[in-house]
Amino acid sequence: MSTSEQKRRMTLRGAVAAILAIAVATPVLAAVLIQNFMAADIEAVAACFTKVEGSDATTYSAAAADPYANVDTTHTVSANGIDFLQEQVTVKGYDGDRTIYTDVVRYQNNCDNPLSVQLILENDVAGNPRVENWGAGDLATAIYLSDVPVAIGAPANGGTDLVTNWDASPIFVDGNANVVNAQTGSVVIDPGEEVISAFRIDVSDGSQGTTGTLRYTAVATVQ
Repeated sequence: MSTSEQKRRMTLRGAVAAILAIAVATPVLAAVLIQNFMAADIEAVAACFTKVEGSDATTYSAAAADPYANVDTTHTVSANGIDFLQEQVTVKGYDGDRTIYTDVVRYQNNCDNPLSVQLILENDVAGNPRVENWGAGDLATAIYLSDVPVAIGAPANGGTDLVTNWDASPIFVDGNANVVNAQTGSVVIDPGEEVISAFRIDVSDGSQGTTGTLRYTAVATVQ
């Protein structure tokens, strides 16, 4: 056998070995695909968990008067191309004083099932911060949720001591914008009932004209 024939055989053997090595090293991928086709009809209906003004907001509704509490139930915030309702609460606190409102917002269950309701201080759906424009040493605010539901439209039942018929874990932001507590406890309300929200506002002497914003979510979990 000539030298050239030997080289040709060696080259052929090397090529075959390389092909075998590649074949062994390359994983075999599955080629089976099963598709199960679905359709979802998304229906928009009337809200059954709703927020309305409490008696403080209906009684003390003149913006230029004292005291003053208001709930704008038409205010919206936009995200993902959707206009979400973001009811806007406005309450006045007084320079150097503590002010307590015991019936500002009412959370109503018009659904067919009980709801577990909780208030959570968090950035809103549009990403706006949960605490904004909070000056140092000017304001401190607690937001309470009643823990004894009443029939829709019934008189308020929470005491001004913020203990009687109130959940013991209010949202609380102190005078330095520290979030001391970010959520209330959960309260179950049956269909046809509502729970009430109270505000405690502490204002440092000399802080007249200060305005701060808190953003929170009322979460209702169907039971």
